[in-house]
Amino acid sequence: LNTQTCVNNRLIKVRPHIIVEFLNLCFVIYVFLLHRYRNECEYQQQLRGTLEQLNKEADHTLLRNLEFQIQSQFLQDDINSTKDRHRKNLSEMQTYVNILHQINQTIHLVPNVAVGTSEEQEKQLAQMRVPALKSQLEEFKSALCQLQAQKQRLQYETSVLESSIKSTQESYDDEIQLYNEQIESLRKDIEEAERSLEKYTNECRHLAMYQTSLENELERYKRIIENEDNRLNSAIIGTPITLFTTNYRYTHTPTVSSRGRDITQAIQDITSVKPRQKNMAKKVLKKKEISPKDVMDSGQEERVGGAEHMEDEKRGVAGEEGELKREEQRSRACTHPRTCQTGLRSAKPSTHFVTLSETE
Repeated sequence: LNTQTCVNNRLIKVRPHIIVEFLNLCFVIYVFLLHRYRNECEYQQQLRGTLEQLNKEADHTLLRNLEFQIQSQFLQDDINSTKDRHRKNLSEMQTYVNILHQINQTIHLVPNVAVGTSEEQEKQLAQMRVPALKSQLEEFKSALCQLQAQKQRLQYETSVLESSIKSTQESYDDEIQLYNEQIESLRKDIEEAERSLEKYTNECRHLAMYQTSLENELERYKRIIENEDNRLNSAIIGTPITLFTTNYRYTHTPTVSSRGRDITQAIQDITSVKPRQKNMAKKVLKKKEISPKDVMDSGQEERVGGAEHMEDEKRGVAGEEGELKREEQRSRACTHPRTCQTGLRSAKPSTHFVTLSETE
């Protein structure tokens, strides 16, 4: 126990030192991570700066290339103009030299009679012409040297411009090739999208055709069910109803908003057949309880007012209850059994089977 207490005391004493060291270590790690994050941010900023600088340099080089192209065009025009001018100068010099040769030839052909006097005159003329000819010769030599120097300079500039134009043309060719490949890929994507769109439109058209055919079928079944209901009601009540549906053609084209309602209405009509049959069975049981005279009277009234019976059937359960009450009152008022029997025989329902041939 003493050793354990000693160990505990030592741990208690050492614990603040350990906590301080742990906090110092955490602070060092935090500072290291902070410096690293800052260095990464600075490096990213430097990269962004270099990228912007490179973009600017690329734009500048493109502008310089355009300027060089324009300058090369101007220099080419200057070269052509200087060539034309020098050709003209050379032609003038050649004509002048030819004139001098002709003059020399004419001097040698002078007659020998006037040799003494002509030689002195020729010497004087030659001495007078020599400085002018020398000055012209010097001018022509200097002009020729200048033209040669200008020609060399222009040749060097044209070679530099041709090399720059060639490099820019190659870079532009590469970019144009890349753009053409991108355009081709985009054209293929557009064609694929058009094919898929055409496929989906065909599928939608087929689905719409199937939907219209199903709606026509449902409408036809609905009409059949209504005709069967009317026939069964007429057979039970004893009033034959003639159904003019032999040449029926369904021409109603339901809109998109009314198609769902027509389908739900047809389903409700199909599901409501069984409850109607149950109500009809109840009516048959109630009819058996009615006296023969009441059957005769009700049969005559129902033959006369078939349309009113259809309206009463649409009105619902309230009309049926009123009719049943009236039939009970009539059964109470029946007093002649023979006439009731004859009326029952005469009021026997005649079943009329109606054939339904609908043309779609």
